[in-house]
Amino acid sequence: MEVVVIYVVVIYEDGKVKEVSGSNLGRGDAQVADADRQAVLDPLTALLVPAGLSDEACRRTVRIFDGYQRFDVALAFKRRSSIKAKEGYAGPAVVCSARYRPVAGQSIARLTSHLPRSRVCASWHRLRCPL
Repeated sequence: MEVVVIYVVVIYEDGKVKEVSGSNLGRGDAQVADADRQAVLDPLTALLVPAGLSDEACRRTVRIFDGYQRFDVALAFKRRSSIKAKEGYAGPAVVCSARYRPVAGQSIARLTSHLPRSRVCASWHRLRCPL
């Protein structure tokens, strides 16, 4: 079996994409315009939600660029709950629903045919940091 490694390196500066390099970048999908590379986050940073927030943490849209595509994740408040990890944090949390919204860089018809039109996931965030 042949192993194919696909990678992408995106350099961000002040919320703007400064440089993109990697494999498979010209794969035939729509290109992402410079305007869509402004005020964006990388996918990992987009998962971070500041602690100490109320359900307002869920009332936002996160603009993401992963090197191949630009998409939004629209968060909405779902409920308050409490969580207990096997190790680590236990306590109050807020549950957000998330909706994927393609913007640029992907074949919209091909991509969205695999996704349901409803909310696709939920994320849990703790409400306060221990002192």
